[in-house]
Amino acid sequence: MDPAPLAELAAESFRGLVLRHRGRAGLTQRELATSLGVSRRTVQDWEAGLSHPSAEGLEALIAALLAAGGLRVGHERDEARELWAAVLRETPRMRTPFDDGWLAELVAARAAAPAAVVSVVGEAMPAAAGVEAGAVEHGQDWGEAPAVVGFVGRGTELASLRAWLLDEGCRLAAVLGIGGIGKTALAARLAQEVAPAFQRLYWRSLRDALPSGEWLAGAIGFLSDQQQVPPEGEEARLESVLQLLRERRGLLVLDNFETVL
Repeated sequence: MDPAPLAELAAESFRGLVLRHRGRAGLTQRELATSLGVSRRTVQDWEAGLSHPSAEGLEALIAALLAAGGLRVGHERDEARELWAAVLRETPRMRTPFDDGWLAELVAARAAAPAAVVSVVGEAMPAAAGVEAGAVEHGQDWGEAPAVVGFVGRGTELASLRAWLLDEGCRLAAVLGIGGIGKTALAARLAQEVAPAFQRLYWRSLRDALPSGEWLAGAIGFLSDQQQVPPEGEEARLESVLQLLRERRGLLVLDNFETVL
């Protein structure tokens, strides 16, 4: 197959695709690296846009993501081709064409023995209570989050923040700095990239000193699928939000938090 048409398939970056599929599979960087036989730093560099795998490494990556459930059933070919196209586009020296036959055999083997293949890579992220494995629900409320279509740079900072949230299980992260240096854009880009790894994403701007009780009530409603009535009092509402975040993997982003301090 001629690699030129394939390289035009997708505009999304390789690093963005890797992060999305890894998040969908529920794999940490370390788990993915172990399944590939590479260092965690190698995966970090891919997701920071600092390097790309060889053709052999890319095949191994696709196989690992397929085994872990990172490629959607029925869309494996399209998503694998997107990954290949991104590397072709971003790495001039990469000229190896995508092998449709190889992927077809891989998908067939995966369908024949899914449990055996998955066990090699590692356990996927556990499903939330009340949600069957393989059918995990995702919901997002972006509030006043800015569009970050033209976002560039900050690769090192993004890589560090992604590692804290996805690999190290960090429960609280603060982006600090003087006004106007792009903290909100950085947070929005980060949230956009890690969103597939969370069942709920809730963004609120506190720029106009939104009363704590108000945004807490909104968070309780969203995180509970409107099933929980916000209790009276800020302390009780805060405890409810924390409990909901313990029960269901969620990402709460509060922009301009300094206005309420």
